[in-house]
Amino acid sequence: MELHPNSWNYILTAGTTSLQLDLHSNSWNYIPTAGTTSQQLELHPNSWNYIPTAGSTFLQLDLHHNSWIYISTAGSTSQQLELHPNSWNYISTAGSTFQA
Repeated sequence: MELHPNSWNYILTAGTTSLQLDLHSNSWNYIPTAGTTSQQLELHPNSWNYIPTAGSTFLQLDLHHNSWIYISTAGSTSQQLELHPNSWNYISTAGSTFQA
C-alpha cells in the first residue's frame, strides 16, 4: 500500500478474523496476515480519523474483519507497504507526529 504524505488513508480488511496492530512510536510495527492471498489494502486521501503515536506510549488498533479502518500519514515522503500472505509485514514510524 502507498501511504500518501499529509493526507488521510484507509485500510480495507476482509475475511472472518480480526487483525490487531500495535503502533509503537519511533519504531517498526508489524502486521500479521493470514490466508492464501495478499491482504487487500486501499488508500485514498480526504477521509477522516487518525492515529497519533507520539511519545513513549503506543496505541492498539483492532482491524475488524469486513470493515474500514482509517489512518493518517504525515511528512514529506510516501511509503510503500505490501502485505504478504502468511507472513509478518511491517510499517515504520518516525518522529513525533502522525504515523501510519
